[in-house]
Amino acid sequence: MSLSQSERVLRGARAEQDLSVTGPAIAKLRQHLLEAIAATTFNDQAGRERLYLSVSMLPEIERMLVEIISDGKLAESEIALAQRLKASE
Repeated sequence: MSLSQSERVLRGARAEQDLSVTGPAIAKLRQHLLEAIAATTFNDQAGRERLYLSVSMLPEIERMLVEIISDGKLAESEIALAQRLKASE
């Protein structure tokens, strides 16, 4: 499904708000998971791997939000350019 430019702008703005809230939460979660990895016993390889997998997913979540934010800013620029071109006609 393709979004309109205005829908992309709104989606990007929402993602930016989400990242401002979730960014610190993700950082705290990352720290908590790393502490949990350090606290695992020597024999708990499966537990460490599960925690490591969780830590490794966090940057992907942030990257996806940043990608949506960038797309929204691009759509906003496209709208502004179209308006300037229309005004100069």
